[in-house]
Amino acid sequence: MVDLPLSAPCHGGGGEPPAAARDERARPHNWFEHFYDLVYVAVCLIMGNVLGADVSVSNAAFTFLIALVFSAKWYSVTAYCNRFFSEDLKHQLFYFIQTACVIIMSQHLSLFGPGGGDGELGNTVWLSVMLVVSRISLVVMYVYV
Repeated sequence: MVDLPLSAPCHGGGGEPPAAARDERARPHNWFEHFYDLVYVAVCLIMGNVLGADVSVSNAAFTFLIALVFSAKWYSVTAYCNRFFSEDLKHQLFYFIQTACVIIMSQHLSLFGPGGGDGELGNTVWLSVMLVVSRISLVVMYVYV
């Protein structure tokens, strides 16, 4: 193992960081990115509570599949924001729709536990509808750009 001085750059020398590092520092983060990530932290807590209420193989498989759906949704919106971020009104509306869909999906996810809500079929319909609405709005935003 080589001991490097603390001031040594991680990118292999020279005074300039690589272009990717310069670009990342150039774009400031905004309130939406932090709030959107925080919403997903709440989703993870809800999924943990749902799994903790009924620890079974089928519930663990369901939680894993839902986690894949939520992570794919998070990645697609984050990728869009990283490529085409803008703070105009149409993008703010898009971000609001995406966040509202995730919040509604997570609330119906929390009703899957024992004695929760209107039954699994109604919750599955709400999860599916909100996922479709969020995907359609994402497609509309990609077409608009």
